[in-house]
Amino acid sequence: WLSAVAQRNVQVLDLDIISEEPIKLPLCLVTCESLVSLKLDFGKKVYHQGVLELPTCAGFTRLKSLDLQKVELLDSNLFRKFISSCPLLENLNMAACFFRDFKILDISATSLKHLTIDDVGFCEPKGLANCEVKLACPNLLSLKFSGSAELEFSFEGLKSLKKAYIYLDIDGDDD
Repeated sequence: WLSAVAQRNVQVLDLDIISEEPIKLPLCLVTCESLVSLKLDFGKKVYHQGVLELPTCAGFTRLKSLDLQKVELLDSNLFRKFISSCPLLENLNMAACFFRDFKILDISATSLKHLTIDDVGFCEPKGLANCEVKLACPNLLSLKFSGSAELEFSFEGLKSLKKAYIYLDIDGDDD
């Protein structure tokens, strides 16, 4: 059915997915020339993220908005390449995602204007545990971050930033 959607020049696609098995996006969706907005939500099961296998080929050439909800990502290098290979990506939202074995969450995208990372919520372990967040987005206008105060951040070339909302979750159990 995703092939049928891609053939009909869909521009906005919102997928709610329930799966115990890793999900690999089909090539017909990755190469869909009309797709400008994609939302993947694995949030229908409490305390569970769905594993998303990112495409290894270039695609999403017209994608402007990507929304990932309760998605588990496995490979930091593949994620970095995936984000940087979306030439028109302006909006990236990641909520309650889990970055398995990531040492660095590296988001480098020249077209990115709005970034939201919400690492506070109902998922354990926290998605960015033991991970550095590195941002290199020269055209970023707004940044919203909710997460642990213990995370390390690295910012590069954020001269266009106009709005920032930072909510740091300070765990009272450490006292």
